[in-house]
Amino acid sequence: MINDKKLRLLQSIFPPIKTTRKGALPSTIIMMDETRLKEISHPLTSLGRNVAIIVRAKNKLIRQQTLNNLMENCKRRHFKILVSDDFALAKLADGLHIPENRLKQGAAMWRRFRPLLGLVTTSAHSSEAIQRASKWGVDGIIVSPVFQTISHPDKPSLGLLRFARLCHKNKSPIIALGGVKLKHARILRKAGAVGICGTGVFLPDKEIK
Repeated sequence: MINDKKLRLLQSIFPPIKTTRKGALPSTIIMMDETRLKEISHPLTSLGRNVAIIVRAKNKLIRQQTLNNLMENCKRRHFKILVSDDFALAKLADGLHIPENRLKQGAAMWRRFRPLLGLVTTSAHSSEAIQRASKWGVDGIIVSPVFQTISHPDKPSLGLLRFARLCHKNKSPIIALGGVKLKHARILRKAGAVGICGTGVFLPDKEIK
């Protein structure tokens, strides 16, 4: 279940992210995938405007079912819904999330569909990927892993110093993902992050697996 106290504290540190288009990109972003669906048992209609949920699943049917459930159960919602790696479903939601590997592909499709999309975020794991994403004109770049993660303990993390350098080197809004805990929020803000993305960071500590 989403911890409301944690969420409010994070939102007090990270205000909504201004975009080049009308509206703002929420600065607290919940990454929802097959392994996390049951953990996010929360009255989602109570989530405010400074929250976005990214629907992420390798299986298209699961993506569609998850989106349908969110749209059906949260008709009076204030939070934003973005769909990962699915232009068609993203047009039905509030926007699109682009995995890093897709940045090297689909430029023509991007130019075709961009006017039809709302908010757009992308993931990036290096300076080169951030620069590539900046050229695409996305609203926010989710950079990871900032710290070591439980899900990928063998994957090297960027570390705070390198993450800060990436933030200051690029003008695009950088959102922190990977091993992020509540205690990291203020120092990440000072490092240049404009938002936080994840799942565990929004859950009560005893529920984090």
